[in-house]
Amino acid sequence: MGCLDDVVQWMKSNWNKITHGPDPNPSDMLYLAIKIEEQCHIAISECALSVDEAKIVLDQVGDYLLDKGRVTARNSNPIIRKRSTKQLIDELRTLQSILEGLPIANLGRGERALVRTLYLYGSYLLTAKSCSQLDSSGEPIDRTISLSNYNMLAEVSERNSWIRAGVIFVRLLRPNQPMVDDWIPSGSIYWEEL
Repeated sequence: MGCLDDVVQWMKSNWNKITHGPDPNPSDMLYLAIKIEEQCHIAISECALSVDEAKIVLDQVGDYLLDKGRVTARNSNPIIRKRSTKQLIDELRTLQSILEGLPIANLGRGERALVRTLYLYGSYLLTAKSCSQLDSSGEPIDRTISLSNYNMLAEVSERNSWIRAGVIFVRLLRPNQPMVDDWIPSGSIYWEEL
């Protein structure tokens, strides 16, 4: 059994201790990244993806891990924490293979690429959901929760450029999406250029 297997088994027995919003997937991706980085002793270095490279990576991760059609076809669960240990390990290994097939040198290989993309996509998804007008149940987004999530990401992004990039790419890659971002403090990372 490898390091990734050990992390997923640990996560499966500790999901109930991990806080999350209405959609646990962004938080679950970030916690998976943290635990894989810690337990597998991975140095993630600086994010040096271009906007075009980030779009490719984000599309691939989102399509594979969360696309409803693909999740259903794999007989998986749309909520990451509800997937079986074996299913999640298999999916993370498949995602590693998908990432290794991308022509993006700055992404790295193996578990390093996986950790980087989980940080990137988790922070991207959490920020995008925080900037939405409505939550998944059709109710207006609670901006106090949005601001709390954003402040947490902003704080962690000072030590993790992959999280920082995920936050910034929301603005850069979704310019025509109906988003509410006037609650985000001016001068914060969301408004930065890469």
